This record gives sequence, C-alpha cells and structure tokens, in this order.
Amino acid sequence: MGQIIIRQIDDAVLAGFKDRAKREGMSTEALARRLIEAEAFRMTRQEALRRMDEIRAMTPQVVPPKRIGSSVDLIRQLRDENDAGH
Repeated sequence: MGQIIIRQIDDAVLAGFKDRAKREGMSTEALARRLIEAEAFRMTRQEALRRMDEIRAMTPQVVPPKRIGSSVDLIRQLRDENDAGH
C-alpha cells in the first residue's frame, strides 16, 4: 500500500479536520483515507454530463400525451357524459 505526506496544511484546517474525524468516531488518518478513496473515483462534471448523454441516447423518445385542458374542463366533461347516460 502506498503512502502520502501532505505538508503545509494550515493549523486551523488541520484542527477542523481532526475535530470532524473525532465527531465521526474515527481517526484522522481513517477519515483522510475515506475521503481520498471517495474522491479518486468520483466523476467530474464533464464525465457525468457525458454519461447522462449516453443514457439519454439509449432512452426512446416518448411523445407527450395530448393535453386535455384544465381539470375543471375534464370534470365538467365527465359530469355531462354521466348526465347524458341517465
């Protein structure tokens, strides 16, 4: 397994990082490892947009349903049809 050393971290930043690790119940090293691992495989914005375009290209285009008007018009139409049937 590899190792890295990070120099010149601001004291306040390091203190905040240590506090976060403590709040999350882990060591500073474990928190740093978890964040580095997550970041190493995270898609960039451009990669995510490209992937969405690929998925969109696989999805058939659906024709939107015919607009039927307002709900008031629909209720009125159903009521009139019901009245005509009796």
